[in-house]
Amino acid sequence: FKKKNKLPLLRLSCRIAEWTREDEEKLIRVYGEGNVKVIKLVGLGKEQIIEFAQHEGINADLFINQLIQYELHYFASQPLLLDALVKIFKNQESLPFSKTEIYEWIVNILLKEHNLHRCDQHFIRTNLEERKEIAKYLACLAIFIGRDLVEISPSSVSTHQKIDFDEIEEDKTKKEEVLNSALFVGDKPSCVRFYHRSIAEFLAAKAIDEGLVVKIAK
Repeated sequence: FKKKNKLPLLRLSCRIAEWTREDEEKLIRVYGEGNVKVIKLVGLGKEQIIEFAQHEGINADLFINQLIQYELHYFASQPLLLDALVKIFKNQESLPFSKTEIYEWIVNILLKEHNLHRCDQHFIRTNLEERKEIAKYLACLAIFIGRDLVEISPSSVSTHQKIDFDEIEEDKTKKEEVLNSALFVGDKPSCVRFYHRSIAEFLAAKAIDEGLVVKIAK
């Protein structure tokens, strides 16, 4: 591209971007001031959720009311989970009365969704229950000890909130498959955290109920 002294048009997009000011400054140095734009997509709004619900042929008013009642509007703003919530509603003509059941659905969906470009394997080797056990362990560290960041590769970030990848006593592939699932999102450079704190709280509560916290303490 140097022949005509023109730089190629470049568009970068990522579901989970670790975008820093330094990255932006590097692009500006190459492309020039005013030629670089950084755009962050916001979640779906109420009107878009209603439109999607109507398109799927469900009672949009009842669906919206139940989202508010069960405090699920944040999840409904994310396309992946909105689709899942609509499917649950369709199957039962209502969202489950049990918030536990709804969160179980959400965790399962997020753990099944993987971005294979973020890891070196081409298929998932672990089963859902194995991934869920690791997720519960990480949730306990996040909620009870305040270590809610997991470092997936070495970085200069220094914080007591961070869990080093090697600290997690589990098979490397299993750890990667959990951290590369949609249950985790990018945070600081080279770190991930839970998609939403309420999900970590739910998993930590399950760990208490199942006695996993005792194992962690040991």
